[in-house]
Amino acid sequence: MRVAREIRSGSPERVSPFAHARLGEYLPISIALHRSAYYLRFRVRDQPGIIAALASALAAEKISIEAVLQLPEANASDLPFVITVEPASEQSIRAALARMEKLNFLIEPPRCRVFDNTGVVMTNATATLMTYDSEGFDTDTMHSTVSNTSRVVFTTAGTYLVIVSLYFPSFTYTLLDWQCRLNAAGSSAGGTQLVNVSFMDNINRLTYFTFMRFFSAADYIENFYTQTSGANRTTGTLDLRSADMGRTFTIVFFTDGCPTIGETNTDRILKNVTAKNSSNTRIFTFGVGEADGLNATFLDQLAEQTRAVSSFVRPAEDIEVKVSGLFSKISHPVLANLKLEAGNDIRLLEVYPPQLPDLFHGGQLVVMGRFAGKGPAALKLTGSVGQEYREFVYETTFPEKTNDEKSWRLHVLV
Repeated sequence: MRVAREIRSGSPERVSPFAHARLGEYLPISIALHRSAYYLRFRVRDQPGIIAALASALAAEKISIEAVLQLPEANASDLPFVITVEPASEQSIRAALARMEKLNFLIEPPRCRVFDNTGVVMTNATATLMTYDSEGFDTDTMHSTVSNTSRVVFTTAGTYLVIVSLYFPSFTYTLLDWQCRLNAAGSSAGGTQLVNVSFMDNINRLTYFTFMRFFSAADYIENFYTQTSGANRTTGTLDLRSADMGRTFTIVFFTDGCPTIGETNTDRILKNVTAKNSSNTRIFTFGVGEADGLNATFLDQLAEQTRAVSSFVRPAEDIEVKVSGLFSKISHPVLANLKLEAGNDIRLLEVYPPQLPDLFHGGQLVVMGRFAGKGPAALKLTGSVGQEYREFVYETTFPEKTNDEKSWRLHVLV
């Protein structure tokens, strides 16, 4: 931000960022090196040696314990256990947690994520039992991909949050009815109905249903859907966007940028998004949380590599205002898939940003870099609006030598 302000104001007291033969690459410090105090909470089976084993794992990574608290519970097989540690790097904390994963007294909270990866055919006006052939994770043997694939079984008694989603890949206007039933044995009239929701909707999108309830051990739930579009329908598998090239698809990702379930390595997450995002869905990241617990670097990179932008809200700020501003911005796209070229043998070098973001109403685009060559030439900015190609040409003259060692800047307001 400081460099951007100096460039914009043209401060004569600063050395131009293009005054050297080549710009260096400056990367932010990895979040793994950030130092902070940590609060670690575990669920354990009560037995002698718990404190010694956890302290040993922390000591191996040179992490000092500040306080230990074991909360009294009636169930000795599932006790909450808390450790606070003195400031340490996230890298060392993660290494210590990896050591702790091998301890036999730690209990992981029961949770699972199941989904269908092929599509389920829903017969018109008939209650269809949803089956799930894939798992994201399953920590308590709650689901099988071999038998009774429609069931999520609560192996451990307790209160659970249940989130159910349904996605259709194509447009229709229909009545959609959803039932979640307890111990129904595959029948839409069996067991006990827990939740029933019916509504008319355009179901060419992802629809969520959620509820929270206490389940006894060995209880299980199954989901049934009925649609009345007049024809059989097949549920869709979730991709980052459909094949409709006339639209720019967007995802708004609210997060602190600190993954805790499944893949937690942010570099690998970025690579996975690049590989999966074959149709260039924009991922607008919205960072929430305290500064010392927010991985802003990851959120910036995720937004930048998908031609989107990142936003952040501080704890004292009004999140409603921030979200409204972001929604207003992305609701009015002006130009997508931008490319910048120069004619007349002018070569553009060290262009920043290297991948141009989309332009939205009321926004601006600032591009800077170095060039090789001289003389009159045209800068051509191209992009798309829906399926239409657009081209904007800016005539200019590239001098043989400039005060900034052949630097240039393009500023576009929309």
